[in-house]
Amino acid sequence: MSESEHIFNTLFFGKNELPALPSIYNEAIRLIENPYTTTEKLSRLIMQDQAIVSQIIRLCNSPLFAARQEISSLGNAINYLGMNVIKEMLLQISLVRTFPFDKKTVPEFDLSVFWEHSLGTAYLTELIADKLNHKRKDLHYFGGLLHDIGKLLIYHVRPEDFSRIVALQRENGMGDLDAENEVLGIDHAVIGAILAQKWHFTADVVDMIRLHHDVSGGNQIDVCLVRIANHFAKAAGLSFPWESREIPITNDFAWNVLTGDDRTKIDVERMTFEITDEAEKVKETVKSMLSRRDT
Repeated sequence: MSESEHIFNTLFFGKNELPALPSIYNEAIRLIENPYTTTEKLSRLIMQDQAIVSQIIRLCNSPLFAARQEISSLGNAINYLGMNVIKEMLLQISLVRTFPFDKKTVPEFDLSVFWEHSLGTAYLTELIADKLNHKRKDLHYFGGLLHDIGKLLIYHVRPEDFSRIVALQRENGMGDLDAENEVLGIDHAVIGAILAQKWHFTADVVDMIRLHHDVSGGNQIDVCLVRIANHFAKAAGLSFPWESREIPITNDFAWNVLTGDDRTKIDVERMTFEITDEAEKVKETVKSMLSRRDT
């Protein structure tokens, strides 16, 4: 057992049972990854949980996914979006269910802002990957969506420590990794990666979580995509006030890895403008994600 795993176990085991993704998520993923699965078979499984059905339909009609005409049934949603996008939606819905919306003891930490940043990073990771011809199916979306999941675990299991971490950031100007290491002896990237391992995500996704602040290992393209998308999301205002700052993206090592010698692959100024415009769609979609009309 590594030192990081020992610290993780000390912090999170024994306080509460470690969060687990809903069983229907794991069953649905197995079906989606089977090339012989039909829309009807996947629909029958998901229909066992009407709350998930209503959330998928609501998300399907949200600004990020909006169809030309309103989607009113699960079968239509699967046919319109495709199974890979449904897979991404199921992860979003499952994470919100695993970490329910509440206010605990950290009033500065608004879960809707957390999900705006996470969903925005996921969306932008896929967008940038597509522009740079690095697309790898749902892998990049998963890495973007989960990159800060360690923060959410700290918040839910150790809210007092989380409050101290936020105070160090807001009052002392510390970065999140430094504040987390001072309070816990471990940071959210490592915590999130260990949680993702326990949830049986692939090694590539685990690396994207673990290394999005330090791109020195793993599949560098994948890790760098999440890092740059994280920066763009913050530049678009999809972050907490104490985490928003001007980041010279083109000077970042990860940007050099992605673009190589061709700095014209992406017009950063134009993309920043486009992303800022898309930020409102992300916020509206998060409202749909967090809506309790299905309960």
